[in-house]
Amino acid sequence: MKKGLYFALAVILMITIFSCVGCGGYVPDWGPRNIKFTPGSGKVGDIVTITGENFFELENMELYKNNRQEFINKFGDINPLVYFNVNLYTEVTDILQLHIEGEECIEYISFDTNKIVCKVPEGAKSGKIWVNGYYAGGGMDLHHPSEEEFIVYDETGDIVR
Repeated sequence: MKKGLYFALAVILMITIFSCVGCGGYVPDWGPRNIKFTPGSGKVGDIVTITGENFFELENMELYKNNRQEFINKFGDINPLVYFNVNLYTEVTDILQLHIEGEECIEYISFDTNKIVCKVPEGAKSGKIWVNGYYAGGGMDLHHPSEEEFIVYDETGDIVR
């Protein structure tokens, strides 16, 4: 009797686990979004204010700025707080892997709740801005770069692409 009950529970558990393999299902929409910035353009070294929703808490942004290694240890995340000219894409090898590429912001002026003030990094090109934060896990990350592109100008006034 017990073996039959355990077998039935095992079957129910397996059906529950595998019944949604491959289906979309609900994925919580975590992570920074509604990213905006002012001004809308600038040169390398100019100050930019980035705002949005669901950024890391203030103390975690300060931790990133003051002790990046401790931040990496805490979150297991080696991505910077901000990428300029971000390129997000997935690649399937053994697993589905999200790649985030762009020009890493190095100089941060200040942080506030859902606000980052930083300098346009050396090597930045025109493109969308991405902010690091808590994201949905399990290979179903939802990452929201800015809708608008930040335009980078060189010293002659030409747009950098």
